[in-house]
Amino acid sequence: MKHVRPPFSQHAFTLTELLIAMALSVSLVAGALHMFNGTLRSYRSLQAIAELDDRATFALRALAADVQLAGYAGAPTDAPPSRPATVRCYGRDASAWAFSPGAIELHMSGGGLPCPALGMPANDSDTLVIRHVDPMSVDPQVQAHAWYVDTDSSESALPSLRRQTLMPDGRIHNQEIMPGVESLNVSLGIDDDADARIDTFSHTTAPAGRIMAVRIQVVVRSHVHDTTIGGDGFQRLAAQRLIFLRNSTNG
Repeated sequence: MKHVRPPFSQHAFTLTELLIAMALSVSLVAGALHMFNGTLRSYRSLQAIAELDDRATFALRALAADVQLAGYAGAPTDAPPSRPATVRCYGRDASAWAFSPGAIELHMSGGGLPCPALGMPANDSDTLVIRHVDPMSVDPQVQAHAWYVDTDSSESALPSLRRQTLMPDGRIHNQEIMPGVESLNVSLGIDDDADARIDTFSHTTAPAGRIMAVRIQVVVRSHVHDTTIGGDGFQRLAAQRLIFLRNSTNG
């Protein structure tokens, strides 16, 4: 009988070839995992920045809405706004704070708060006091707000932007506006020569001249600890806004 040779020779892998193939496979898998981890870290970083941006935007919008009303006393034809007979906080009379004629006050590190903080006022952070009449109420109410940064919040281990606000019944309510805000810095744009232009920015409580605008900067901090970003491992974002006043005020 005639022997027919198959068209292709069939040989098994040698041990050396098998080891090389395995090494190449491991290298490819390791490279793919490295790229995946890098992509995942980038995604998480972008997600954290987007969350910080949302928090900063909300905080600045809430502050701007209140600042723009500073000094508003209602239309000349309106009846005088109602106000509680007394304002008390933990048994202490806070009426002088609530009904002070100053539309804007600026204090440092928890100064200017009518009531104790929830935890502690953040160091090197300002307290901004705003007073005006509520324009949306059928029965206009005197409103007084003290914005500050507290070391405590509803989210574990995060500080928060908070507001102590005068209620219609005379209580002062401590409201959480946005957790994650760890710093609030304010400066007042002052018109020194009555030419309707900002001449200087002041950090004093009672500047000489007319307040034209309020410049606010907030710093928000992520709650996720990441050792790859350096420093203390927390991602931060600073955001700033210049708010022009609608009502003329001397502070």
